[in-house]
Parts: sequence; C-alpha cells; structure tokens
Amino acid sequence: MAIQQANAVTALRTALQGAFGRADILEVNGIGKTFPIRDMLGRRKGGVSAVDGVSFTLPKQGTLGIVGESGCGKSTLARLADAAHRAGPGRGQL
Repeated sequence: MAIQQANAVTALRTALQGAFGRADILEVNGIGKTFPIRDMLGRRKGGVSAVDGVSFTLPKQGTLGIVGESGCGKSTLARLADAAHRAGPGRGQL
C-alpha cells in the first residue's frame, strides 16, 4: 500500500509540475553540519554531528514542521536550509 501511495504522490507531483511549473519551493537533499571540538590549545580533537543527511521538500503553499528535543539540531537545520537556498543551486534549491 505504501508503494501505491508513493506512486500516486509522484504522479501528482509530476502533473503539478507540468501544469504549473515547479511544484516545490524548497528542496534540501542530504544536508549536514558537524561542529568541531577543540582542546584548550585550539587544536581540533573531533566533532559533534548536529545534522546529518537530512532531506525534505516543501511544496508550494505547503507547511513544514521541524519537531525534536532541545539541542537536537532544529535551528541548525533551519539555518542550513536558509543558507543553502541563498547560495543557489546545489544541496538546497528555491
């Protein structure tokens, strides 16, 4: 049943793109951010992955909610998506 739903969504998206141009206003694929961990002398000792491999699509007139615990990377994801679409084609597209 999930495959049928996915096929229906793909068919609808294709039809919308053909009828109205691009159906998505924001597309993010595999975006990630790792913050460095440094010792007292400023040398890099590793990193903390705040966001790793996140992908999503925001359709025209759509709403996207990002939900999670405090410190899980919601704000970092929003900043990355904003920076990606400002940069132009690549990981994020607007």
